[in-house]
Amino acid sequence: MLGTLFKYDFREVGRTMGPLYAALVALSVVMGALLGVRGNRPPRSAASPKP
Repeated sequence: MLGTLFKYDFREVGRTMGPLYAALVALSVVMGALLGVRGNRPPRSAASPKP
């Protein structure tokens, strides 16, 4: 009986938390890509040196 209770409990938690984890992973990938692209560029002040 305890195994059945845990089985249903874990399924319910998986249904609830699965989409949340997927959204967090997607958000971290997008933010990492944006920061990676912006991190490779020099700042605007360094790109155009003053005479």
